[in-house]
Amino acid sequence: MPVVTGPPITGLNAGFLHLETATSPLNVVGVVWIDDTAGSGFTRDAYAGRIAELVDRALPLRQRPVRHGRGLVWADGPVDLDHHIRGVVAPSGAGAQFVLDVAAEMAGKHLPRDRPLWMHTVVEGIAGPDGATAALVTSIHHARNDGLGALAALAVLAGAPVPEPDTAAPASLVRRAARRVRGTATFVRVVARVVRRRRAGERVPRESWMTPRLPISRSITTDRVLTTVEVPVADMAEIRRAFGVSFNDAYLALVAGAVRTWLGPACPDVPVVAIVPLSTRAGVDTPTNRIGMYSAGLPVHLPDPGDRVRDVTDEMAAVKTRHEDHVDVGLDTYFDALPWAMIGRRFSRYAERGRADVGRLAANLVASSIAGPREILTLGNARLVGMDAFGPVFDGITLNVTGLTYVDRLRIGITGARGIEPGVDALVDAIRAEAAILVAAAREHTAGETSPPEAETGQ
Repeated sequence: MPVVTGPPITGLNAGFLHLETATSPLNVVGVVWIDDTAGSGFTRDAYAGRIAELVDRALPLRQRPVRHGRGLVWADGPVDLDHHIRGVVAPSGAGAQFVLDVAAEMAGKHLPRDRPLWMHTVVEGIAGPDGATAALVTSIHHARNDGLGALAALAVLAGAPVPEPDTAAPASLVRRAARRVRGTATFVRVVARVVRRRRAGERVPRESWMTPRLPISRSITTDRVLTTVEVPVADMAEIRRAFGVSFNDAYLALVAGAVRTWLGPACPDVPVVAIVPLSTRAGVDTPTNRIGMYSAGLPVHLPDPGDRVRDVTDEMAAVKTRHEDHVDVGLDTYFDALPWAMIGRRFSRYAERGRADVGRLAANLVASSIAGPREILTLGNARLVGMDAFGPVFDGITLNVTGLTYVDRLRIGITGARGIEPGVDALVDAIRAEAAILVAAAREHTAGETSPPEAETGQ
């Protein structure tokens, strides 16, 4: 089948392709834990057969990035499923850690640009969490999917209809120039709004240039360490209700408190800066990117858990205002204005020269939460009993904490560059401890609001 050029790669999708460096593959990695005790035969070959049924209808499975003129487009072409789907039989007694090691290897491996930007591994014969007997490990380039986009792709595997593909022709030189002009005008309008808000004394999000240096702020290799920790959704809901905040705000407060404990004496006396993605979706719909990326301060310097929740809420309100400004003027148009090729070259030089060890930092970590399915999904007769998501890390930004809800649990996937200190296992303990602290603070806050005032006494 001949290669056919397709829709242009624009906005943040183009950015993710240009920002990839030799040490930072921009892969979104997922682990789906599967209970196949019903005997449906969830094997590599059976799974490859399911993908083969979808290839002709699911365009993202076939597209790879190619240069077209001065821009990038998605090119349709043949797919070698023997390359994209591999099978691993776990050694006897292997459990979750074996699967996480497979996922860590995939997280640190660049996806070749001359092929569609995805790889899947079926791991058989495990003794995994919640009775899982197999696992599906997926690696998809961030230029193809955000977290909800990956869930949309999973829904298709579970039997949902294949979304209509984007088949727009590559833009002409004139149309690309017009898009750049519109994007530049959008960028100027957004900056003007930020300036006006600052002058009016409104709170604005903590900027990247305010990023403090931490022990984990360093240059990295492609070696990754992945781990997970689970928090009941009911606990997060109790925190959310008690303080009257969103689930995402409660989640970011959890991350802030855990990082404070994790860093210990090295914790700064100012907020750390996190990159926080915000979705523009109404829900899970198509496998693609529909997000904005924003910097936000996480109040690790505040000792009181209630104060951390309230500060996160105020900070995220400012972030959401900026996000609404972008959406109002056109988020895709805004991202089109950014000179991604130039930014990518500078980012690569930053990594090659080890500037993360001594130079300015863009952020300290990435923190995101994804609302997953509320009911158990199935692949044939096999039940999907759990899901984990892991995002990329970068030189200087060596920690990614991604929460994913599935049914009644929040599972937090932690990606760390190998060798960072403190290690990611210590962060697992800190998250568990912080969840308990926040639940206790929530109950104390609720009790304080519902108890009657003390009777006045007089002489």
